[in-house]
Amino acid sequence: MKLKRALRAMKEITLIGMACPVWAGSAPAQHFVDDERGPDGAESFEESLGRYFEAADRRRVKTPFEKRHRNTLMEFVPVVDRARQSTVKVYKGDYVKVLGTVVAEEGLIITKASEIGDDTELAVELPNRGKKVAELIEVDTENDLALLWVHDFNLTPVTWAPGRELPVGSMLATPGSLEMPLAIGAVSLPLRNLSEGNKGFLGILMQASDDGEGVEVTEVVEDSGAAAAGIQPGDVIQAVDGQAMKTRHDLINMISGSEPGDTVVVHVRRGEEAMILEVTLGDLDSGRSYAMPMHEMLDNTARMGGRVSRKRSGYLAAIQHDMLLKPNQCGGPVVNLDGDVIGVNIARASRVKSYAIPSEVIQEWLGDPRELAATVLQTRVKNAEAARLAAEEALQEALDAEVDMRAALRELEEHRAAASAPSSAADDDDEPPLPVDDEAEGR
Repeated sequence: MKLKRALRAMKEITLIGMACPVWAGSAPAQHFVDDERGPDGAESFEESLGRYFEAADRRRVKTPFEKRHRNTLMEFVPVVDRARQSTVKVYKGDYVKVLGTVVAEEGLIITKASEIGDDTELAVELPNRGKKVAELIEVDTENDLALLWVHDFNLTPVTWAPGRELPVGSMLATPGSLEMPLAIGAVSLPLRNLSEGNKGFLGILMQASDDGEGVEVTEVVEDSGAAAAGIQPGDVIQAVDGQAMKTRHDLINMISGSEPGDTVVVHVRRGEEAMILEVTLGDLDSGRSYAMPMHEMLDNTARMGGRVSRKRSGYLAAIQHDMLLKPNQCGGPVVNLDGDVIGVNIARASRVKSYAIPSEVIQEWLGDPRELAATVLQTRVKNAEAARLAAEEALQEALDAEVDMRAALRELEEHRAAASAPSSAADDDDEPPLPVDDEAEGR
C-alpha cells in the first residue's frame, strides 16, 4: 500500500510539474532538439516521470562548475564545429524524432532506427538548407541503425576516428544543430557487449552483503555455471577477475560484459574461509527467469535524470559514456577532442549512462560510403526506369482503350442513325404492283 501511495504521489507531482512553466536556467531552451511527441501527446507514466525530472533540471540554475553550464559548453564549440555540419534532424511528419549523421556527400545519412519506425513521412533538416524528403534504404536491426537517402549531392560527411579502444575517461562531445554542443562527457567503461543473447549468465540471485564487503548469494540456479563451480547460498562474492564487487550493479555490469563460455575468476568468502573459484558462464537459456536486464530493474531510477530511450540494450558493441542526452538527441555523431567522430549516439539508458555505436562497427556495416552511394543511386535510377516503363505501358494501354472506346462509340452512333431513318420509301418498294385493266387501256 505504501508503494502504491508513493507511486500515486509521484504521478500527481509529475502532472503538476508538467503543467508548470519551464525555465531553462543557464542553457537556452531552444538548445535542445524539438520535442518529439506526436499530435496526441500520449505517453506512459514512466515517460511523464522522465519529463518531470527534465523540467526540474532545466529550472535549476546551473553553476559555472558544471559540465552543462553555458560557459563550459562554449569551450567545446571549436571541437564540435566540423561535425555539426554533418548533423541533421530527422522528422516523422511534423515532429523531430531523432538526430542523424551524414556519412556520404551524395545524400546518405544514418540514424536510430527504432525512433523513426516505418518509412512513411520521413524528412531531414539539413544544416542551412531546410527540410528534404528522406527515403529509408536499409536497417541494421542488431545495432538499431537506419540508412536514409535524400536527393542532395553536396552534403558534408563525418570524418571517422577509432572508437573501440578509447581509454576510460576520454573526453567526448555531442554536436547539435546550434553552435554549442548538446552535451559533453567522458567514456565511463571499456567497450561493452549489451546483446541479451550474448550476455554471460552466472546463475545466482543476490543482495548486498550486510557488511558492505561484497555481494551475498541468496540462491543458485540449478545446472548453472555458479552451481557447477560450487558457489552456495550465503557465499559473499568479493571480486571477479580481480575487480572488487561492492554492489549488485558492479556484478551485473561485470558479468553482462562477458559472453557465454567465458571463464571468470570469482573471489568468494564463505564464513571465515576465503576461496577462489573458476566459473564458466552459461547463457540465459539456463535460467532466463532470473536474468532480468539491468535497465529493466532500474527503469524508474534511471528516469530520475529524464526520459530514456525505448530501445537501449542488445548491442554487440557499445561505448558507454556519461553525457546527459534526451532520447531524440540520439542518432547523431559523437566526437573526440580533435573533432573526429568516434561513433554515433544510439541510446540514453539512465541518469548517468548513454551508449554509442563505435565507428568501426558502423564502417563495417556501411563499407565504402562512395560505393554505397553509387549503389543507392543506381538502384534509384533502375527504380525510376522501371516506373517509367510501367507508366509508358499503362499509357499505351490507356491509348488502346481510348481507340477501342472511340470505335465502339462510332458503331453505336451508326446503329442509332440506322434505327431512326424514315421508313416510307422502304414501304413503297415493298408494295405489290397494281393490276392492269386491259379494256380501260384500250379505250
